[in-house]
Amino acid sequence: MELNLEDAVDLMFNSFNHELKAVIIGFLVDEHPQTAYTMLARGWELTRDAITFRGKSAIQQYFNGERGGNLSPFVYQTKGKGQKTPAAFYALNELGIEYGKPIARFLLYNSIKFNLPLQAWLGISQKSGPAAMVHLLTYINENPAARFSDIVENAGLSWRSVGLKLEKLAAAGLITVRRFKEEQIIPYVRCGNQQDPGNAHKHPDVARAILQVIPEYDRPFSYQDLLAKQDFPFRHIDTIQSTLRSLARKGSIREVTPWHGGERMTEARITERGHDIITDVVDPVIGFLDHHPAAVSLVREKEIYLENLPIAMQLYRSQLRGA
Repeated sequence: MELNLEDAVDLMFNSFNHELKAVIIGFLVDEHPQTAYTMLARGWELTRDAITFRGKSAIQQYFNGERGGNLSPFVYQTKGKGQKTPAAFYALNELGIEYGKPIARFLLYNSIKFNLPLQAWLGISQKSGPAAMVHLLTYINENPAARFSDIVENAGLSWRSVGLKLEKLAAAGLITVRRFKEEQIIPYVRCGNQQDPGNAHKHPDVARAILQVIPEYDRPFSYQDLLAKQDFPFRHIDTIQSTLRSLARKGSIREVTPWHGGERMTEARITERGHDIITDVVDPVIGFLDHHPAAVSLVREKEIYLENLPIAMQLYRSQLRGA
């Protein structure tokens, strides 16, 4: 199977959006053809949990493509001989050996590391849902205080779909979502007088604090962006707004087209945990698929210990109970 990098990344996260599927490709199927019954027995041996696998048919369905987010791209199938109804045998194909197995084990390792079920942040396998979750999280990580309208436009999904996905990412603790009152919000951009020392303003300390953070913004910003910065030392809204207007009059910043509350009702910000998921999980998977030596080494090194597989499956079951 020939895949470009973007399609390969989407395939991995769509396929391994929960621990059960990662265990199947990571540990239960290998290079040697075997039946689903044999893999089920191996699953019991490794996880001490027969209920999770729901019988042989569940594994077969993942391979035969009858379930959403199926695992068929990673395996090939052969039929036994000498029987009226030949048994099906499954083994990893080249894609499964080179990419599927190490990435599945790496994701299981991080499921334990973060104590976060994969499905809690990747969602269910539906219309590339898990891959879309990764794209949303990546966009929010790269765009601080991302506006909901911008997120929707970048994702190419419906407002409802994006809203539901943001709720799931927020519930997993990977982003925060803030909603604003209906009001007109004046945004500003940097311009002109970058040498303003801030002294010629009614509130010089506030002006200097704003001038100090202005270089951080490569897009329009408002008083709400300043308030959202935990290290911004001033919290009085009227003082901040009047100082912004004063800075605009002095030519340090300028107003742009106002936002209205209906357009900027919601914004999303990455949390420290969300940033860690990007740097420790998403980026290494992308680097592995793109053959970056450091990422290849990391993914192959950081794989789950066999004795932790029962814990991974408990995380998987926790999502089933909460569904």
